[in-house]
Amino acid sequence: MNVILKIQNHNGINEYKLENLQTISFGRSSKSDFKIPDELLSGVHFKISLNFPRLLITDLDSKNGTYLNGIRIEHSDVFVGDEIKVGGTKITIAAEKMEKLAINALTFPGALNERAHHELRPDFTGAREINQVQKKSNKRNPESLSSFEKEILLRKRANSHIRLTKHEIKLADKAKTTFASSIDTILILISFATPLAVINLLLINDSLNLVDYKLPILFVSTFITSGIFFWINYKWLKFTVGEKLAGVEKVYKDQDLN
Repeated sequence: MNVILKIQNHNGINEYKLENLQTISFGRSSKSDFKIPDELLSGVHFKISLNFPRLLITDLDSKNGTYLNGIRIEHSDVFVGDEIKVGGTKITIAAEKMEKLAINALTFPGALNERAHHELRPDFTGAREINQVQKKSNKRNPESLSSFEKEILLRKRANSHIRLTKHEIKLADKAKTTFASSIDTILILISFATPLAVINLLLINDSLNLVDYKLPILFVSTFITSGIFFWINYKWLKFTVGEKLAGVEKVYKDQDLN
């Protein structure tokens, strides 16, 4: 079983047949297994491995990074329809020239519109961005930016159309995650406790003799109030109160990706 890679840049289009259990490195120099004449690539830029039915790509500490579907990655699975971008070179799977079994195995197991973010792990190390991030239009010093803020800046420079998700932002900043989770947990407890306290107070001076229905009333009122709380926080607002206070919403909106 093999995979055919289509490699396209200003020099034209080339193809490479990757055999099963084979790993090949790509880069600008002859030290790589497959030399790509692209000045934006590192000497040995990245490698691709086929261990059927998985096709894996790994960045090799390149200066300008390896992008999969617009996201700078270190290591990820590759599926039919994905686009690898390194420097001025684009690499895709030439599915039209492959066996049906290989195509089926390398087809993303879900809706195509979900693939852009699914299980892609952005490069949050910050180590390889330092040479690229020289200045920012606002008054902040690039060296003071967190790794995921540098990632946002790099995506702007690369004209990426893909935002960091809330989940990715929270993964990149444990302090924000802890603070947001703490606030949301407290609010969830309050949403459960408030109707319990109110109903109990009302039943103390029960003029309608509803004490026999105390448990059903408590259950229904708690269900309604907690349901409204979850709908407001996780559906209507899109960002929970905790995420707003922790700054996750601001980081997300500050991306300004067009």
